[in-house]
Amino acid sequence: MARRLIRLDPEIGMTEADIRLDDLLVGDGYGILEADTTETTDCARMDSLLPDPIYTAKVRHGVLR
Repeated sequence: MARRLIRLDPEIGMTEADIRLDDLLVGDGYGILEADTTETTDCARMDSLLPDPIYTAKVRHGVLR
């Protein structure tokens, strides 16, 4: 199914050249909250959302960015 969603021809396959890693939102490391992530978490709490600081807050920050 994933092949179909990204329109990858099953006969050709995938090579390293087809993969792009984007580390723009990696941050300082696991369990380390950056100021931007903390701000995003605080804003989410004002909306009655309680994101965990490790994954959900960082993902929310990346989506809103």
